[in-house]
Amino acid sequence: MPNNYIESMNVNCHAIINNTIEIVKYRHWTHDFKQYEREIINADDMCETINKYFYFEKKPLSREEEQYPLAFGFVLYKDIAQVLLELSIFYHPQNAYCITIDGTAHKSFKRVMHALPKCFNNIAVFVGRRSQWGTYGILDNVFHCFKHLTLLRHDWKYYQYLSGSDLPLRTNLEMVRIMKALNGSINTDIEEYEMDRYRKMEVTK
Repeated sequence: MPNNYIESMNVNCHAIINNTIEIVKYRHWTHDFKQYEREIINADDMCETINKYFYFEKKPLSREEEQYPLAFGFVLYKDIAQVLLELSIFYHPQNAYCITIDGTAHKSFKRVMHALPKCFNNIAVFVGRRSQWGTYGILDNVFHCFKHLTLLRHDWKYYQYLSGSDLPLRTNLEMVRIMKALNGSINTDIEEYEMDRYRKMEVTK
């Protein structure tokens, strides 16, 4: 069983969904994740504090998942607690993860993100460009992680890009089986370029 604060909370989700009178009070429940952030930022041992509040799987959950590792790339810039919570939900030790931090992110956010590779040897972190929507900065930041993952000595099978607060809606095992069904093909769109985006582009020499 997970040995951390969040995972050990006894919340009856079925009762909440079905409007059980005794449990409705949980709908008004709030949680101070900012306190977690402050504790992590000021911790002497960030890894220990991160693992205190967020559960990260220690071993593959099945042989099938172990033999079919996935890769994930992120571009992030804020919300330490949200990032750690989301990452902990779909983190698995057999997968490969790469984070590019927006160059304009707060220094405390950068410091916590830079601590992650010390806690988990399958997470890489880099600082990139300013990630303004519709600009080259986003593309460059995405490519930076993708290039790192392609050069990595890690036999991952499929890559997924997640932006900001994106979260997979499938379990790791479900994603493995979906990727197997794709059989090496790519699921993407190709559309005509929106010319008005030129107005938002950064011009560099």
